[in-house]
Amino acid sequence: MCLKNRSGSAVLEFAFVLWPFLALIFAIFDLGHYMLAQHELRTLTAEVARAVIISCSNSYGSLSASCNANPLTTAQERAIAPILFAGGASPTVTVTPSGGTIAVTATMTTFPTVLPWWGNLVGGLSVTTDLYYSAGHLCHES
Repeated sequence: MCLKNRSGSAVLEFAFVLWPFLALIFAIFDLGHYMLAQHELRTLTAEVARAVIISCSNSYGSLSASCNANPLTTAQERAIAPILFAGGASPTVTVTPSGGTIAVTATMTTFPTVLPWWGNLVGGLSVTTDLYYSAGHLCHES
């Protein structure tokens, strides 16, 4: 038995190819969005670290003991990294002095994605910048 009527076969083949193709396109979009968010989180952390250095240093370059709070307002953070605040999300920035180090950490517990299953695989974002100081003087940033 030989069927010669092939009308509709192109539509069927297109349907088989469309869904994996769309999944690949959205995955590429989500990966780019994730990398952009990671970059903006890194930029936000660096700017908070710079603000900590400026706000915690006296005129002699020594760090004061009150370097335990984020000196930037939410509006300043939003101006530095607007992508992180899209969709009502908000990164958390903490400044933690410990011994000869001041750790500036920015985290996002949720990451909005186009494909819902990526959110479970990717998880949140976190970036830490350490400021090292010796005898009250800032040595370097890493």
